[in-house]
Amino acid sequence: MHRLKLGFTLVGFVVQVVASYAQEKPPLRRFGASKTTSQITIDGHVTDLEWSEATVIDLPYEWFPGENVPPPVKTECLVTYDNDHFYVGRISMMSLTQTSRTFFLKRGYARTM
Repeated sequence: MHRLKLGFTLVGFVVQVVASYAQEKPPLRRFGASKTTSQITIDGHVTDLEWSEATVIDLPYEWFPGENVPPPVKTECLVTYDNDHFYVGRISMMSLTQTSRTFFLKRGYARTM
C-alpha cells in the first residue's frame, strides 16, 4: 500500500515538473540604446532635458522584496551613452508619501536573496 502511494506521489511530481517546463515562456525583450547629445550630470536627478534622447524601458517586475512579481509602482529604466560613458537612470512613479528602497553595494558584490 505504501509503495502504491509513493508511486502515485512520484508520478504526480513528474507530471508537475513536465507541465512547468511545457508552459510558454515570455518572448525575450531586446532594446537598443541611443546616443545622447546632451551633457548628463550624475547628481541623482533624472531631468527631461538631459535624458530626453534616452531609450525608455518599462520594468514590469521586481525581484526584491517580491520575486518576479509586478511592482507596486510603475518603474522605468532609461539607457543612453556618449563617447565616453554608458548611463542608466531610473524613474519610479510613486507619490511623495512613498519611500524608495535603494541598496548600495560594494563593487563586485552581488546581492542575492
